[in-house]
Amino acid sequence: MLYVAGVAIVLCMLLIVGNAIMRLFTSPFTGTPEVAGWLTAIAISFVLGYTQSQKGHVYIDIAFEKFPPMIQRVVNVFGYTVSLVFFLIVTYQLLDYSQSMKNNGTLSQTMDVAIYPFIFMVALGFIGLAVQLVVDILDNVSSRNTDGGAPEKKEVKL
Repeated sequence: MLYVAGVAIVLCMLLIVGNAIMRLFTSPFTGTPEVAGWLTAIAISFVLGYTQSQKGHVYIDIAFEKFPPMIQRVVNVFGYTVSLVFFLIVTYQLLDYSQSMKNNGTLSQTMDVAIYPFIFMVALGFIGLAVQLVVDILDNVSSRNTDGGAPEKKEVKL
């Protein structure tokens, strides 16, 4: 998913730069804002799980690090579980919305493209986040994280 997100960002950049260059010589591409929005939505949703695996989301630990490791694990499991339930609801709603758009035959305003596949792809990104949250819950429950707090950020190597 990380690589798909990277490709989406590069395509978005190429589209916007190409559109700016086209404005100098002729008319711009039709539907650039729509396509850029779809690509951005895919990129953002597809990196959610990876960002969670790298502990790149906002995490405030000023007081939390003072708690005993067992309490830290319990709080982590609770927080991850609440997040998991929330994002599973978000995923369900996105899948339902995607199906509704498909059934209604809803098309984009400018390019007349079906938008339900893009909504479905955003839901896939949230599924990736949910899977990573399950991994985090299991890590904390199995006590592999012996210090109890948030695991250290991992170095990104692409």
